[in-house]
Amino acid sequence: MRSHRGIRWGRTSLRLARPALGVAGRHPAPALAGIGSGQPRRPRSGWRGAAWWAGCLWALSAGGAAAEGWFEAFKDTATPAELHRFLYAMPKGGDLHLHLGGSVFSEWYFDMAIEQAANGYNYFTKVKIENCADAVAPPRRPPYLFRFHTVDQHTLERFGACERSEYVPLASLTERQKAAWLDSLRLDKAHEGRDEFFEAHWGRLGDLTRNPHLVAEALYRN
Repeated sequence: MRSHRGIRWGRTSLRLARPALGVAGRHPAPALAGIGSGQPRRPRSGWRGAAWWAGCLWALSAGGAAAEGWFEAFKDTATPAELHRFLYAMPKGGDLHLHLGGSVFSEWYFDMAIEQAANGYNYFTKVKIENCADAVAPPRRPPYLFRFHTVDQHTLERFGACERSEYVPLASLTERQKAAWLDSLRLDKAHEGRDEFFEAHWGRLGDLTRNPHLVAEALYRN
């Protein structure tokens, strides 16, 4: 069980208390009945065991509906300061799932990649597609028809001559190419969403996320 700023978190229970929100009773929070410590011991078998499980499921279902209703009302009426207090009191500030590599601004990635020359890392990115015969045939990830895939020099040297000609040093991009490279790591189109993020952004990052110095810098900046 974890207790933090008026919110109690258990393996199967959650209690939200008004002091944690500091909103003078405007948003009374529901107390959801828990089934953790202090509860009767669970019968192991028989009809009593079935009844115990049925009671648990009913309590969780009813409590979940009450919490959802309260939360939706709170979101609609709370002030920015009240929302901040609510999230600040939650574990991790409400951020329960995070990909470090996916939480970096594209400008940061570009600057960090260029700076890595001091550590011996030189990066190249694909700016054109020449339909190279030796690269198109085998299935690969990311797909061959994929602009702005970024690799280090070691990876580049494994490509055939035709495919190597598709890449240019990241540091030598024109202003237009740089703007396109930055946009390729943003969700800035109406049709872009989860698939673009996981299937395209991660593929374009290529060797950048394999550099421990760059990853450490990204963690520091975040």
